[in-house]
Amino acid sequence: MKLVGGTTASLYSVGDYVPLDFLLEQSIVNSDNTAVNILIKNLGYSNARHDITKYTDEVVPDDFYSNNITSAAYGYDVINYLYEHKDSYTKLIEDMKKSSMGLYLKKYITDYDVAHKYGSYSGYVHDYGIVFGPKTYLVGIFTRNVTNSDEVIASISLDILNYNLGNLDISTLVPQTETGSENDTSENTTE
Repeated sequence: MKLVGGTTASLYSVGDYVPLDFLLEQSIVNSDNTAVNILIKNLGYSNARHDITKYTDEVVPDDFYSNNITSAAYGYDVINYLYEHKDSYTKLIEDMKKSSMGLYLKKYITDYDVAHKYGSYSGYVHDYGIVFGPKTYLVGIFTRNVTNSDEVIASISLDILNYNLGNLDISTLVPQTETGSENDTSENTTE
């Protein structure tokens, strides 16, 4: 399934009034870069980046304010803040649940709601969010120059869900050493 990048550019022309709630929804649900760029243009890139640092205790590098960069720690802090204050962000969380049309974190998770924000830029593909299941959890998967990254993210997401539900022994994901190798600690005795 191919992702649609939003409808802002096809519905509005330069100079048109575009409702703020439409831009916010498009930026989350469709990862619409046109909507994001309009928001940033009106706020100012550096101002917008300064505003979003209030959701983290991480010290962000100076180029955070001028470049499109993030980190797993920052992503965790933002999604954790959102989860801890979910009653104040119901519209945003509902939009995040509609995001990605069943790809990335939610591709193989069909029995539970997943509120997430995916992104793709210059070889980086990431997705982080909240999986609302029997044991709700936060998850983030960040990739760089990974072939078929959307499938990699989906597969890891399913493994995390299965582990969270108690359906996956994590040791099955770790390569086992050969028996009798130099790392084998069993005793050999001769008579």
